[in-house]
Amino acid sequence: MKSKLESVQHYILVAIICFLFNLGGCDSQSKKLLENPMKSTTLRISELFKETRSICFGRFIVEVPISSSVIYGPTSIESQIFSLENKADKIPDLLAERLVEVEREISNFPKYEIADLPLLGKVMDGVVPGQKIVFGVRSSVGYAIDSFTPVGNNLFVQHFGPVPPNEDDVPRINQIASSLRVRSESDIPAESGMCIQGGFSSIEPKYERAAIGLYFEEYPDVRLSIDAHKNQDYLPLGSSPKRLREKAREKGMANGFGDFFSKIKVLREGSRQLGIWEGEEFATRRPRFRDDTDAHEFRFHSMGSIKNAYHPELDIRLDTGVKKNAKAKATPSLTDDEALDLWDRIITTIRLRQPSDATLVRQRLPVVPIGTIDKTGDICPQTGIWECSHKKKIIGEKQKTLTEGEKMPYVLVIDSSKPLQWIFGDSQVNVEATWKLVAYTSVENAPIFSAAVAQPDPRSFDLKDDQV
Repeated sequence: MKSKLESVQHYILVAIICFLFNLGGCDSQSKKLLENPMKSTTLRISELFKETRSICFGRFIVEVPISSSVIYGPTSIESQIFSLENKADKIPDLLAERLVEVEREISNFPKYEIADLPLLGKVMDGVVPGQKIVFGVRSSVGYAIDSFTPVGNNLFVQHFGPVPPNEDDVPRINQIASSLRVRSESDIPAESGMCIQGGFSSIEPKYERAAIGLYFEEYPDVRLSIDAHKNQDYLPLGSSPKRLREKAREKGMANGFGDFFSKIKVLREGSRQLGIWEGEEFATRRPRFRDDTDAHEFRFHSMGSIKNAYHPELDIRLDTGVKKNAKAKATPSLTDDEALDLWDRIITTIRLRQPSDATLVRQRLPVVPIGTIDKTGDICPQTGIWECSHKKKIIGEKQKTLTEGEKMPYVLVIDSSKPLQWIFGDSQVNVEATWKLVAYTSVENAPIFSAAVAQPDPRSFDLKDDQV
């Protein structure tokens, strides 16, 4: 008889192996690589896709069933950002809550560790009217900076940190805040930039990430997630599903779980070209184990390219048998063929967003002549490209694509006219400006942005296998 401790240790080992399986798959059988997997058409999934809609996430588009629900996951524009719908008027309450948290954070550090952080607990006005920037601390390395920006009725929250005291991230925070505009889920912009939950940003950040999850009302145990994030200097070699699978198999076989792995059904495994992404795909159905049901686990992963927002790392996953966000806790509602059919129908539609995807009203003739002038705060009378003018030096582009019905924006400028400015340096302020319509925006003349794929840097392959 095994002791209770041995039984617990045995169960924990199984849990660890299953966790690795969730990441990279565990199978004991080698399957032929499938370069061009065939789609299996099924009746119920065909019915589900009778009506679809386009979803914009980051710089990309995906087609999903009209009845599916979209949940936005981790999103970054330089750093974490999220939106709160109809919460613009809650900034005073959220600011007060954050300041209480900051006081608690400060109390967790001895004074000598945060002596070089003089802005702790300070609140600064941002460049967007009503924007507030708060300085906290979650590491003695630097500040935790939160920005609360009202845009229309929505509230956008940015979190930067840790920010070393010798680095000034406020101008970048302000630049991102100034680029934000409200966007409904059905609104697909024509210009280059990032779609985020409830909004859109037109800047080109050094780092960006966009992730969404799909929930299907007809099949509530099914979850599909798409995660795209821009690589920096190196490729994520440690994320290879094949490598993770091999490690999981070795660990499992060495600890006596060969029978469990031998029962894993491999539906598909191998390399796959998915649009611009060359990657690895596997589709498995794992067996029941103790309290876990059998369940599908699919994954596609592509490393993408280095420093290329239009060819990011791409990680797609599908799970069945999900209940209360826990895997393998419900009987799968899809057969193997149906799961593959659903998977293929969605992932093959992921593509770079183009001006032709835009939901701007294309058929209406322009009603406002070129050269029309409006001021900050006025309602934009015509979707098109507007150019601003101001006596002071403007930060960023002078031209913006504005949509009919939105307010004409403020402009970020450099102001060196204040007393003692020659000592403290130029300051950035948000000011009113005059805007002139210089061009109409349509599918034909909308700005095109490059989808060129950068070649990987050979130096990236010098990394260790587990370095991401």
